[in-house]
Amino acid sequence: MKTPAFVLPIGLVLTCASANAQVLVTEIQPNPNGSDFAEWIELHNIGATPVDISGWTLNEFAAGTASSQWSFPSGTSIAADQVLLITRQARAFKQRSAVEWNNVAPDFEMAAMNDDATVPNMEGGPNFNLVDQADAVILRDDLGAYVDGVEYGMDYPEVPGLPVRFWPMANNEGLSVNRVDTAASSSEDDFTVTNMTSAGVGYIVGMGTPPMIIAPAREPLAMTFGQMTTLTSSIVDIDGVASVTYHVAIATTVDGAAEGNYIAIPAVTRGRAWVASGPVENFANGLSFSAPSTFHDRYLRWYIEATDSRGAVSFLPMNATSMADNTDFFWENVLPATGIATLAEARSEDGDRVLDWPGHMVRVEGVATTDATAFSTVEENFFLASPDSLDAVLVQDNVANPIDVNPGDVVRVEGRIADQQGLRQIGEDKRPMQSRFLGYEIALTLLGTAEVPAEVATIGTLLANGEAYEAQLVTIPNVNLVMSPDGDPVPAVYPTNDSVWISDGTGMLEVRISGATDVTGEPTPTETFSLRGILTQFDPMNTGGGYRISPRAVDDLLSEMPGVDAGVIDSGVRPDSGSVDPNRDAGPGGTTRDAGPGSTARDAGFPAGGGTDDEKGCGCTETPTPGSGPASAGALLLIGAALALRRRR
Repeated sequence: MKTPAFVLPIGLVLTCASANAQVLVTEIQPNPNGSDFAEWIELHNIGATPVDISGWTLNEFAAGTASSQWSFPSGTSIAADQVLLITRQARAFKQRSAVEWNNVAPDFEMAAMNDDATVPNMEGGPNFNLVDQADAVILRDDLGAYVDGVEYGMDYPEVPGLPVRFWPMANNEGLSVNRVDTAASSSEDDFTVTNMTSAGVGYIVGMGTPPMIIAPAREPLAMTFGQMTTLTSSIVDIDGVASVTYHVAIATTVDGAAEGNYIAIPAVTRGRAWVASGPVENFANGLSFSAPSTFHDRYLRWYIEATDSRGAVSFLPMNATSMADNTDFFWENVLPATGIATLAEARSEDGDRVLDWPGHMVRVEGVATTDATAFSTVEENFFLASPDSLDAVLVQDNVANPIDVNPGDVVRVEGRIADQQGLRQIGEDKRPMQSRFLGYEIALTLLGTAEVPAEVATIGTLLANGEAYEAQLVTIPNVNLVMSPDGDPVPAVYPTNDSVWISDGTGMLEVRISGATDVTGEPTPTETFSLRGILTQFDPMNTGGGYRISPRAVDDLLSEMPGVDAGVIDSGVRPDSGSVDPNRDAGPGGTTRDAGPGSTARDAGFPAGGGTDDEKGCGCTETPTPGSGPASAGALLLIGAALALRRRR
């Protein structure tokens, strides 16, 4: 357990503990539907006597400890079993309450503006703003002693235990963090995330209620044929838990009926958890299926049943049944014991850019084009590219992985296929209302080293073929910094976590400068230069087709490349945009990357398999077609030398 931020004499702690411990933080809503000014915190006195909370404080941390401390005014008391609602702004809260909480009114507001004269104000300020993804709320008494708190999304040293995961991280609007237990002194076990918000109700899990099933999880990271799998959850019930059962079935699709009715697997206790374990293919001899040939052949489905000592029963998901056509379940795809999927399959999509396999665990291999924390210093985020096709993905987890990754490392990755604002990624679980994994959400294995895959292209080529080049390391020769589409001038130095714009005559492209790189603060060039970086689509609605390039370091700010022309419109891979200019050479050759049709007059530099009619630009002795332009073998060698550079930080 972590040490509280305030350490008091033992006698003083014991004197105030019996009274203070009965006042709890029971629910918070960091990201309400509609206005964020409707954020609220709920306190509940679960004791049998009133408590004077004059001068007690509420803190939140992401906005800064000192600027976000608010205190209750003198004379404030919370009666036995009373619930208090404290909101950021009463007017916004009342508008939401009329829709969601039967017009329940707040008891206090932290109004720095738009004050509601009918609602008492907390004292302090000036800012209280619960961050959507990660923050903490702490209740302290008038002497500064820690009374209660809750943390979500991030582990704060001021709060005991581990944080509750505010899930899903990318879409948590309207969810709340609700207390379901008082025993663990850890947000992870005492709170759960729910869309059944209940402002003003307080702590309701007690005698006479069915069991509360929280923290459903599984281990290990991937369900793999031939390996043991464990399902786990915590069950809360003051009446006592009599039994817990996991119901499991096998299916061939994410949706649709299972292959048969669900089979009951009794759970056993392991510390605070209830677990059921077995080889994934037969789970305690209750299932039987053959080895999958791909990562999307077989799926394990399950739900949880808990019974308390009075015979009251609850299910999670709550409407689950044992029939094969049950539609309320957790699921995991079962990986083959060996073999990998291609990056192309992992990032495949339909015509509307919807992922083919969202939420699926996958095992892939590729070459890292960035280091382990490329654009963030606190989480795993590196880019992985195929060495023999134009396919790349972001590998991401919300914590740093113990295995270090650098450009050129050949890496095997197990993780979940997901989408982040249009960018394909493998990493953390982003599925709503599914069981979580216990531990790191990606598994990394270093297999060796290889040349860093890189592409050379014009801005026009990138914008015309953005999906093909997305997440790739790309070099754009001979660009200039230009005024932004909004009319912003070129800054004197590269900004921090902001953008500049470049043009090469074929189009304009946003350049995003991450504060995690050493590019920020460097002087911007006034002459023509070349730029290397990762092409991404973090903002699909952004000007310029939604794509932008992010340099990894100062080493990606390259010199001008005289005589190098990367201006082919045809990328040579899917999707193919059509025309190839025979006077332009697209760069280094590779036997699997052809930028144009297989003819001696119209090959843009990539040999397409070795035929004598299709080898122009590969360093062969064939006489070039007249008028083939300046992209000669010498230019190709120049580009190859530029792309061979490797950066390791």
